[in-house]
Amino acid sequence: MPWRRSSRRSMKAAEFKRVTEVTYLGFVYGTLSALRRMLPRNRGVIIHVGSALAYHDIPLQAAYCGAKHAIQGFVDSGDCGVEEQKTRVRNAGNFELIAALHIGRGFP
Repeated sequence: MPWRRSSRRSMKAAEFKRVTEVTYLGFVYGTLSALRRMLPRNRGVIIHVGSALAYHDIPLQAAYCGAKHAIQGFVDSGDCGVEEQKTRVRNAGNFELIAALHIGRGFP
């Protein structure tokens, strides 16, 4: 993942494009690939483990935070598309990384 730490003023458009392609489009292509296998089988669960960076920015990470926000929009709009179809493929919802870590460690 291209993790470029710099201010918006010092980044070039090509760098924003690369971060977006890897972060956002990588997520989209991975989800679509999974759906291509799940839908013919009529089963499967899509679990999105997100990042707090979709909602909260951090200094010098404008491109990455923007791509994470785009992923959140993709996931939210995808919920409706899968639910409208008569399929057993389900979207388990959005889990923030922090929540997933707490669940994995057995915290409430």
